Amino acid sequence: MSFTTSMFLREHWQDLRLKHNSTERAVLDGSIIRNNVWVPDLFISNSCEQETFHKSPKPNELMYIDSAGFVYYSIKITVRATCNMDLRMFPFDYQDCALNIMSYAHDVKDCQLELVGSDITDAIILDPSLELSQFYLENIHVDTGFDEFLEVGNFSYVMVKFRLKRQLSYYFLNAYIPTGTFVIIAWLALWIPPTSSPARVTLGITCILTLVTKSEMVKSEMPKVEYAMCIDYWFAFCETLSFLMLVEFAVIYYVYLEGDRKRNDSSHQRNQQTEQGSESGSFDGGAMNKATELAVIHTNGCIRRQGGGVASTIHPSSETIKSDEEYCGNTLDTSIRTNNSKYDLCLFSQKIDRIARLAFITVFLVFIVTYWSVFYFTGHF
Repeated sequence: MSFTTSMFLREHWQDLRLKHNSTERAVLDGSIIRNNVWVPDLFISNSCEQETFHKSPKPNELMYIDSAGFVYYSIKITVRATCNMDLRMFPFDYQDCALNIMSYAHDVKDCQLELVGSDITDAIILDPSLELSQFYLENIHVDTGFDEFLEVGNFSYVMVKFRLKRQLSYYFLNAYIPTGTFVIIAWLALWIPPTSSPARVTLGITCILTLVTKSEMVKSEMPKVEYAMCIDYWFAFCETLSFLMLVEFAVIYYVYLEGDRKRNDSSHQRNQQTEQGSESGSFDGGAMNKATELAVIHTNGCIRRQGGGVASTIHPSSETIKSDEEYCGNTLDTSIRTNNSKYDLCLFSQKIDRIARLAFITVFLVFIVTYWSVFYFTGHF
């Protein structure tokens, strides 16, 4: 990982050999400096590429020499330097990127580097219009010291550290909001009845594929690291939750089909019993056998009951019809068991769906609050 910066590197030193009697300072350009005047051999020790010296239209070098031999030297260069970034907190991370300036061949006995001025603002002047696309420049810290190299000596250095805070707005608008929206869309699929399985499956799979695609788009812009970043936890949770919603539908659809199959088998048995009763002409005018299951057919807001060869029409209460429509969706031909209706698989599948609607949205909201509280507001990992 690296960063690139363009800067004017300005150096001051005194060379007694350059004293002169003129009252005016001597001005030298780049064509004279390199071959006639000694210049400190400074370099950026953490640069990952050769520094670029600007030469448009001529070498961008300038040197002033006053009568006492004090030299002012300025050069414009572009540097690409390494920056060891820790991305575990991405995109809530802070990064410290530095430029380490030191002499290549002159140790502390020949050359010592110091910061000019009593304040950092005197030594480092930033462009007022400077804007970074992904970071805010929070502060600048300067450190001076000596690096010891075995068998070579101690070398003076000046290290300029830039504290960068990542801008969150881009990732909030292009990662967090879209993925959160697709989780909500996947949750809305729980309101689609099991009988509309193509729509529900298509919606669930589309949300999962979109989440995976969005995750890969964001990660493609980042360096490949071996550890998980904060945003990875968000993507992983959203994808897992959407997948579990799809699994939940597979479970309740299987339960629904089992209940439908059993109702069809029961209806077929009742039809056979009805045909047998009609042929024998036997019918007890008193009370019907309580163990006999009654076929109930919705007809224009009424329930038509058939059993023992005689059909009668019952006008049920609105509560009964509402309950049946609520639990069995669009199913018109259903069964009511007088003693064990709570075991009806149709009702059980609808109950699972109702619980899942509340459970999934609650878990997602708790995760959102926990995630932003831990990573954004407190900044702890």
